[in-house]
Amino acid sequence: MNKQKKLLKTTDFNDVRKRGRSWSDRNLILVVAKRESFNSNEHTRIGFIVSKKIGNAVVRNKCKRRLRELLSKIEIAYGFDLVFICRKSMVASKYEEIQFSVLSLLSRAQLIKSMATNVD
Repeated sequence: MNKQKKLLKTTDFNDVRKRGRSWSDRNLILVVAKRESFNSNEHTRIGFIVSKKIGNAVVRNKCKRRLRELLSKIEIAYGFDLVFICRKSMVASKYEEIQFSVLSLLSRAQLIKSMATNVD
């Protein structure tokens, strides 16, 4: 994921959580906000929140790596800011369960344009 497609600033995260709409399941919470810009072809920016309650740095980074990998296989609609918030149950979940969570949340938010053929 390149720098253009990441949410990096705390103010951006807070803005998405304040203005956005959310969907959730047992592993993740997805918060989506439409970008306030005149250019609708801008990249969708994605950010991850993994609390210290989830585990140590190794566990938190593993959660983020799994999400990044899954999201790299999905083409998401342009012009949005997304924040994925991990829940503690994600640590014990298998890759397929996390994949199902991501796909179901994105489809409920109507953000999936297309998926790569190698997504199971």
